[in-house]
Amino acid sequence: MYPTYMPVLQAKKGELDGLANTPGNTLRHIFPVIEIPSLSADYISKTKKYREHPAPLTLYLNERAKSLSGLSSSLRFFFDIRAWSPDASVESGEHIVSYFSRSLTDLGVTVNPVVNYGHWDDPEYRTAITSLPTALTSNFLIRLSGEAIEDLDDPGYFCSRIEEILSSLQVDASRIAVQVDFEDVTSTSPADIQVVVETAANLLAPHRFAFMALAGSSMPVYANDMVPQENSIALLLRREFNAWKALRSAYPQLGLVFGDYGVSSGGLSEGFPNPHANGKIRYTITDQYLIARGQSRLKGDKSAQFHRLSAIIMGSGYYMGPNFSWGDQRIMECATIQRGPGTLQTWVSHDTSHHLAFVTEELLEFNRTLTRQPGLAPQPIGASNDS
Repeated sequence: MYPTYMPVLQAKKGELDGLANTPGNTLRHIFPVIEIPSLSADYISKTKKYREHPAPLTLYLNERAKSLSGLSSSLRFFFDIRAWSPDASVESGEHIVSYFSRSLTDLGVTVNPVVNYGHWDDPEYRTAITSLPTALTSNFLIRLSGEAIEDLDDPGYFCSRIEEILSSLQVDASRIAVQVDFEDVTSTSPADIQVVVETAANLLAPHRFAFMALAGSSMPVYANDMVPQENSIALLLRREFNAWKALRSAYPQLGLVFGDYGVSSGGLSEGFPNPHANGKIRYTITDQYLIARGQSRLKGDKSAQFHRLSAIIMGSGYYMGPNFSWGDQRIMECATIQRGPGTLQTWVSHDTSHHLAFVTEELLEFNRTLTRQPGLAPQPIGASNDS
């Protein structure tokens, strides 16, 4: 299970549509982490189908499982419930992890669970994870973020906790990957990311996990943090990608896998979209994002602004052409008024489609430059040249 790219995506229509419209020759390089957004009491109260259902959590999770089962059968993915309380359960009392895993299995989907380091202290979460009836083809991902990154400053404690997780899972390390997830890196330098990953790799080396990945997002939550002025464009450094390139070059035999949050920020979101949210297109280019920002959808040309934003992307000099991805095709159609402007969700799907295609090609080419050197094929964490 050695992927090229491990994006963190939300199980929401926008991102899943972008993933669903990604061709098989790209999908075979991708092993995404798909997060299941939580369902808040406020969202239930404002949404008729959940408000009137006797078991809204069960209904919601069944819907999410069905949407994931509709993705390509060749796509492998990890699922994560970190947005939920570690002891969350459905109406019957069954833990979220257990119920969602069973829902996927009933739909014929191979279950690949995420083990959250930060949730591990909760006994209900721990029991649910270690009791999953996974298949022999299932893989696990230990996700290290927040608390875990802080614990790297106490190597003894960190290592003992990893040992406890491994002992409880009773799964060979060759079926377990590790992801160091920095989440929001808008204020984190690539050099700081590199130091943390180096520390984690050294501490984890004795276990010889299948592979190690990093993840982070340089994308701010709000449009005015991306582009200060309405109806203008800006370039935004992809800090996580620059950190990955430096680490991949410095430690080619580690085979560090790249991950980001697609075109989204690294935080968890829930609820209804802001009606005042700005129109924007986030177009991934080499080392950066090109952001074309419009204005509030309640102002000026409202949703029709996406026609002119698409034309800006096409005329920017960075546009890859309509044949590059489904998202690029939709940009051209919108710019030439062959298609309506769509919604914010529509543009998450278009931007995600282009992003997945662009980043996969970018990673493949960068890895090719390294593997042309003899003896530098990716190996498990801790492996040496002659292992």
